[in-house]
Amino acid sequence: MKRWWLMVSVAACWSAAGLVCGQGTPPAGVSASWMPVESDAGVPPAVDEIYAKGCRYLADNQDERGRWAGGGRHGPGADAALATLVWLASGEDPVFGPYAGNVKRGVRVLIEQQDAASGIYGSRGGQSSMYVHGFAMLAVAEAYGAIDEDDLGADRSLGRSLELAVGGAVKSQKKN
Repeated sequence: MKRWWLMVSVAACWSAAGLVCGQGTPPAGVSASWMPVESDAGVPPAVDEIYAKGCRYLADNQDERGRWAGGGRHGPGADAALATLVWLASGEDPVFGPYAGNVKRGVRVLIEQQDAASGIYGSRGGQSSMYVHGFAMLAVAEAYGAIDEDDLGADRSLGRSLELAVGGAVKSQKKN
């Protein structure tokens, strides 16, 4: 199980960097070679380095509003969801640490991009997908309970945002 989660996390880091950059390659200096990991072993130093470079790259390219230039083809919600998941999966805390502000800005973008009527994340700009919605829901759920909502500055609470999001996912399933 640890090996699977490690592979997904590293892939998410590379995917987020590629999505934000508008290209499918990892940031300069990050090796895409496979690193086998024993299930009981700690995280190899090379993986820690990949996370550090990926997190730094995403932070360096996030603007003060919590968005990335170019916005990718899926809009700011996709960028914010994947980048926020990368920071949270690498153990970053939304309250303390070097990326706390980045995580808060990412979550704030997700809430701002959520359609209040449908509950779907990323649809405020007119485009979204359940793929983006799923990643955004996961990112907000992971941050739920850890972020001081008074610090967040969003137009709705994380709890209310998640209620809307789950409702939107359930309604969309009924339509299909």
